[in-house]
Amino acid sequence: MKAIRLISIIFVGGLLTYLTFKSRYQTFFLEAVVWVFSMCVGIILFLWSTVQDYKNYKSSKEVLSFLPTAIAVILTVLILSVQYDINADFEKPSLLTVYYDGDFNGTGIDFKNDGTYIFQSSAVGMSNFQYGNYQIYGDKIVIDKNELENVVMTNMLEVRPGQIEYADSTRSEKFLYQLSNSGHIIDDAIEFRVVIDNRNK
Repeated sequence: MKAIRLISIIFVGGLLTYLTFKSRYQTFFLEAVVWVFSMCVGIILFLWSTVQDYKNYKSSKEVLSFLPTAIAVILTVLILSVQYDINADFEKPSLLTVYYDGDFNGTGIDFKNDGTYIFQSSAVGMSNFQYGNYQIYGDKIVIDKNELENVVMTNMLEVRPGQIEYADSTRSEKFLYQLSNSGHIIDDAIEFRVVIDNRNK
């Protein structure tokens, strides 16, 4: 019985740890259902295992009786630590946030105040994330990668004013454009609309 409990704890805890690590780079809407279900099973398994370990300890007086519970606690701390680290990255103050809405898909870059960025691309319930560093010089931004998922095709970007055409009017807004090595806007490259700009605050 103890071996079965130990295997169950390692399996469920390992699955939750894997899903948590994976969520740093990719999420899928059905994954949340699996995560919640596994978490509920994990809580029930943890409580049941703790009770059984305590009963075994009372009869044997061996500290190793709490081995399954100890492993469950270690896995729980690991999961919470990873999740805290992920949340800390996303909750950093944003300097500049840009977004492109492609109807069935969307792409955005969140440039944080500390010189890091999070690139996110979403499509049909799935989101992918990439992380990196950048340097900013006024309206120009240089990122540490030359390509981001075939969406960003250069490491040189620049904020410039642009126009949005509406049915009855034209409005001026800021966009993040992709630049060639010569500093010209790359034809047919995605233009990101600036949704948050805290550079002058």
